[in-house]
Amino acid sequence: MLLAGMDGFSDWWVLGVALASRVCFLILCIVGDSLIVDHDAQGVTRFVEPVSWWFRTFTKWDAAHYLNIASKRGIRNEMELAFMPLFPRAVESFADLLPSSKMSRGDSLVCAGLLINMTCFAFSSLILTKLLKHWKVTGGLLTTAFLLHLFNPANVFFVTVYTESLYSLASWTGILLLERQQLLLASFPLYIASSTRANGVLNIVLPGFLLLKGLEVRPRKENSRRVIQMFFRQLPSFLATCIPYLILDQNIHAELCRINTTYYNKKPERCGAGFSLFFHGAYSFVQQRFWGVGFLEYYQVKQIPNFLLALPIIAAASFTLLSRHKLIVNSSSLLREALFIHLFFNVVVVTLYAHVQISTRLLCSASPILYLGLARLLQLLEHRKLSNSWRAIVFVLLSYNIFGCVAHVNFFPFT
Repeated sequence: MLLAGMDGFSDWWVLGVALASRVCFLILCIVGDSLIVDHDAQGVTRFVEPVSWWFRTFTKWDAAHYLNIASKRGIRNEMELAFMPLFPRAVESFADLLPSSKMSRGDSLVCAGLLINMTCFAFSSLILTKLLKHWKVTGGLLTTAFLLHLFNPANVFFVTVYTESLYSLASWTGILLLERQQLLLASFPLYIASSTRANGVLNIVLPGFLLLKGLEVRPRKENSRRVIQMFFRQLPSFLATCIPYLILDQNIHAELCRINTTYYNKKPERCGAGFSLFFHGAYSFVQQRFWGVGFLEYYQVKQIPNFLLALPIIAAASFTLLSRHKLIVNSSSLLREALFIHLFFNVVVVTLYAHVQISTRLLCSASPILYLGLARLLQLLEHRKLSNSWRAIVFVLLSYNIFGCVAHVNFFPFT
């Protein structure tokens, strides 16, 4: 049976439960790393700083890139140009505040990343509950959506030194502020989100939807002033989602030109223009060259296991999209349609363009509506007494939590 509603619980209770869940998963990661010998993964980047054994657990895969950028005070090699700079800078700055006499530089950086993510995850859980309540979600459905976030299938990436926790906090705070019509204030978390992950540019759907919705007012004489006011009220949050990606593209372009990389400069016009209001395509260039990102580039026979790993979250997102007419129906949501369009675009990106192996963590950190859709699915299965299907979904979720933590920290590929 679904748990009783958590409507009466305080914000402090939500934060406390979320933090407790982080501690449990941190312990699971450390134990899993201690009991199993690391897989001999080829061609992976290692963290350059020496760290204690209990911190070494959290330096695997992309975490090593973020930590190396932080360790080098923001300096990135060509491969690392694909990483947005905000999270490594936050880790670096926080690590500088920790007592250097008691920890090595490497330990300080890892500890800073873990503390940032624990804090961000706890507050993103709180923001999620506030969003759900704004959408008039109550009772067992609210509780289930909250628990699904605590035990989401990409949990290991919300625990270790990755960007998912910071990104979800910033994105969902922006969504909540947009729902409350605090448009100017919403531009700040949306800017942070777009400075944390490149897919933050897809958040443009949210203020863009409100902008277009406001411009639907007929420009008659008596309301033309209102149209202009609405346009300028919504414009800052609209721009906040775009500017970080433009800045990143410009910075990568300038860095590649400074390095005088042969494969980038084979076309002289690439480096002759300097700053431009238009994209150079430098970010896409780095993604394709070093990470193999491109339209249908991941559709290979050897990637079938990664497609199978992504299948459950793609199915959950598809159910959410198909159920859009039954979700947040009675709420005062301004963004109802935009939230589903946003989820749809993220699904398109992970299935057709990006590495499909990042599907689970990208969708779980990008879309708050996804948790409501999955909670709705569990509720329907329970009401129809399809207990086997209900148990199967819960089993998959728990398996991804446990297997994901153990696999990731031992250099096995996972999502």
